[in-house]
Amino acid sequence: MMMKLAIYAITVNGAKQALRLKRALPYADVFVSEAGINECESAQPLTLPLSGFVEEKFSQYDGHIFI
Repeated sequence: MMMKLAIYAITVNGAKQALRLKRALPYADVFVSEAGINECESAQPLTLPLSGFVEEKFSQYDGHIFI
């Protein structure tokens, strides 16, 4: 069974790295803040503060990658 992963990025460069990771991990969900959302077409919006956003998502995923 494949792990359900979430990738979180806040900056433009983080969004670019998240896109590279998404290509390697196509089953992962990517969340990017408004600052970098245009850099990662497959991303879902990430709302700040990060702590509150992750708290809502934490139990939905087996693993979390923060960039």
